[in-house]
Amino acid sequence: MIDGGVAANNPTLTAILHEKKAMIIRSQLETQKKNKEAKLKMTPKKMLVLSLGTGSFKKIGKYNADDTAKWGSLGWVCKNKTTPIIDIFSDANADMVDIHLATMFQYDHDLHKNDDDKKANRRKKDYLRIQAADLSGDELCSVDIATEENLGNLEIVGEKLLDETVSRVNLKTGRFEKLPAEKGTNREALIKFAKRLSMERKLRLSD
Repeated sequence: MIDGGVAANNPTLTAILHEKKAMIIRSQLETQKKNKEAKLKMTPKKMLVLSLGTGSFKKIGKYNADDTAKWGSLGWVCKNKTTPIIDIFSDANADMVDIHLATMFQYDHDLHKNDDDKKANRRKKDYLRIQAADLSGDELCSVDIATEENLGNLEIVGEKLLDETVSRVNLKTGRFEKLPAEKGTNREALIKFAKRLSMERKLRLSD
């Protein structure tokens, strides 16, 4: 049996598509009540996205063109206790998700670091990605080692991650890069997210 994660692959994109579908339904119901033509406005400013990663291997340049040029079919499937073809597909998929979300929320700091547009800068804060991007060791990087020791080590990684500076993916290199210290830590960013969500809920309940 194959679960939905294999097909959907990325929960962030799936959640965004689910919400867009809900927006369409709400808009259609609203326009039917008012007997007006539907005007669908599904812009990023209507979304607040928090994406929590499960961690990724430290980028150490496992493969190079000279070596891979000599591989046969088996080498791409299994090489030195790694699975190159699966790694490539997984990394490429993750990179494409980053590109899609960067475009949607216009948060690419390389493009907007000197942008005075307050709306564009605000949209960057509507998407927060927290990911431990430099895990090392077979146990920490594994998805199925649930020993008490490993879970404790993962908890330590998570606690340290909270106090690290907010990071974003550099779309030119595909690597996470820490933003300037004045941008705050992941812990501070999460607190701001929580406050915004709380305010939104209060507004909805007051309607």
